[in-house]
Amino acid sequence: MPKCGLGHTLIHTAQCGGSPPVSRTFTFILNPAAGGRRGARRCRRLLADLAGLDVEVLTTHQPRQAHEWAWARRERDNHVVVAVGGDGTAHEVGTALIDAPATLAVVPLGSGNDFAYALGQCWQRAPWQEWAYEATRRIDVGQVEVLQPDGAWESRAFINSIGLGIEGAIAALAPRVPVAYGFGRYVVAALVEAWRYRVPHMRVSIDGQQDEGEQLLLAVGNGPRAGGGFLLHPDAVLDDGKLDLCRVGKLSRGHRARLLPSVILSRHHRHPKVVSARVHKVEIDCPTGVPVHCDGEVVAAAARQVRIRVQPSALSVLALSPSASASHHRP
Repeated sequence: MPKCGLGHTLIHTAQCGGSPPVSRTFTFILNPAAGGRRGARRCRRLLADLAGLDVEVLTTHQPRQAHEWAWARRERDNHVVVAVGGDGTAHEVGTALIDAPATLAVVPLGSGNDFAYALGQCWQRAPWQEWAYEATRRIDVGQVEVLQPDGAWESRAFINSIGLGIEGAIAALAPRVPVAYGFGRYVVAALVEAWRYRVPHMRVSIDGQQDEGEQLLLAVGNGPRAGGGFLLHPDAVLDDGKLDLCRVGKLSRGHRARLLPSVILSRHHRHPKVVSARVHKVEIDCPTGVPVHCDGEVVAAAARQVRIRVQPSALSVLALSPSASASHHRP
C-alpha cells in the first residue's frame, strides 16, 4: 500500500462520474477517559483493529488537546480526523474543523454520544477499508457569542446543541453526580434542578420576532438529542440550514418533574408551555444571568447576553453507515 510522508495510510477512494480516485489520510484522536470501563474496552479493541495500519493515532491527556491537534491538521486536503470518545471529544475536534478542508469522523465511546446519534453513528468494528469509500457530507454548525458577567464577550461554536436556563444548570451539575453514570447522571441532575432552579426573566428575539418573560429553558439544537437521551429537538436535521428551538416558560416544581419523562419520550411538544420553532438566529438578554452550555460543556454560569446563529454547510463529516457494517459488527 502506498504511503504518504506523514506516516498515514494512503487509501484510494472511489469517485462518482468516472473521476480519478483521491487519497484519504486519517488521524485518530482518542480520549481514553471516555465512557468509563466500557469505553476503555472498546478503545483497546479499536487500537487492536488499527494495529499494523500506517495511521496516525494520538491519545489525549488533558482538556483542549484534541482541539489543538485537530486544528493543526485542518488544512489538509482529503484528510479525516476521527474523534474517538464522547460528545466532548467530538466537540473539540469538530469545532476545530469548521470551514476547513479536513473532514470529521466520530467513533462514539462516551456515555452520551448525542452528536453520533445525530449522524446515525453507533459503536461498531467494521473493516477499516470501508471508511475509505464512505461519502462525506457538509453539515451546519451553530455560532455563539456570550456576554460574561465581567463584561467580556466570548465566541464559541457548537456542532450539536446549546442550552440555556435549567438545561445549562443540569449540564453543570451532571458531572458531579456521584450516584449514577452516563444518562443516569443527567436524569438525577434534571430532577435536582427541577426542584431548585430559579427561573429568570429573559428578552428573546427569534429571527427578529421579540418576546419576553420568565423562561425555564431555551435550547437550540443542530441535532435532535442532548444529555445522552433527551430528545429536545426530534425533527432536527444537521444539514437543513436551520437550527431547532425549544423553549419552556415558567412551570411549578411539580410540573417540571412531570415534564421530564415527556422530554425523554419526545412528547413534550404537546405541553402548552413548550414552544418549538426552526430558526436562523436567536438573541437572548438576561440581566440576572443564565447558565449556558455548548455541546454539554458549560461556557457560562451567568451569561447576560447570548447571540446564536446558524452557519450552514460549515463542517465536512464522514459517517460509516450502519448498513455497510452490520455484517461485521462485533460487541
